[in-house]
Amino acid sequence: MVQSLLVLSVSLCVFVWVLALLEPVGRRLDHQRERMERLYRRNRRQRAHSMDEELGKPLAERLFRPVLAAFARVLSKKDAKGKKGRNGRGRKQSLEQELRLAGIHLSESEFSVVRLVSLLGFMGLAALLATILRGGLQLLVLAVLFGMVLGVLVPRFTLKRRVKRRQTAIRQQLPDVMDLLSVSVEAGLGFDAALLRVLEWGEGPLIREMRTVYREIRMGRARKDALRSLDERCGVDEIASFTGSMIQAEQLGISIRNVLRAQSAQLRLSRKQRAEEKAMKAPVKMMIPLVAFIFPVLFIILLAPAVLDILEVLG
Repeated sequence: MVQSLLVLSVSLCVFVWVLALLEPVGRRLDHQRERMERLYRRNRRQRAHSMDEELGKPLAERLFRPVLAAFARVLSKKDAKGKKGRNGRGRKQSLEQELRLAGIHLSESEFSVVRLVSLLGFMGLAALLATILRGGLQLLVLAVLFGMVLGVLVPRFTLKRRVKRRQTAIRQQLPDVMDLLSVSVEAGLGFDAALLRVLEWGEGPLIREMRTVYREIRMGRARKDALRSLDERCGVDEIASFTGSMIQAEQLGISIRNVLRAQSAQLRLSRKQRAEEKAMKAPVKMMIPLVAFIFPVLFIILLAPAVLDILEVLG
């Protein structure tokens, strides 16, 4: 009986001792298994989210973007030798900067493919119209040349117009965004939390750029670098002033609250001045249709009876 109790006690002690030795290993394995399961669930959610985003894109983008990218790769390989010089790099960087300012997510090669398609399309349309009209070889050549000019100018004009329209929308939205940022920071929120509050407020080109800034900061990029990228993507003087003030405040330790308050007041004043400038330009712009269309009609209404009476008397 005593021997049995002794064996049982020794076995129990050995079991407890082995269990105590293996417990840290088991805990580490359980922790690794939990981390792997969390990563797996997160990757699955990200894949599902990316799939939803991909399916949420327009059909034209999902259908034509891969074809455009394939043609762009072929075109970039052919033009690689011709763009190794300094001028080629400068033109490429300038075009890429304009594409960023316009909010168009295309590379320089893809936009070159778009210009080529536009050139061929306008030339073909002009040639088709000349053939339908049966104007002969001379009209065909003139139509093709006219279509070539349109094919070159239309993409460039469209890009410039989109840049201008996007910058105008950013200027119009910036004072409201700055007011919301200032109010949120003065209410006690940090800059990141205030930026998240702004992202929940509405939509627009500036909100999308702010969302990119917030995503970059969350991914670990320095705030000043994210703000500099915001300035490069917008190309607006007010954005440059805001980002410069924020970077300087961060470097010198100035309160962000005061900077945002000053920027908000300045932007409201700038918006008021732009409105007054447009109001002062309105009479000058109204002069052209007034002289070209309204005055001739008034002259006809007022002078036509007198002219008819004079002609009747003299006739």
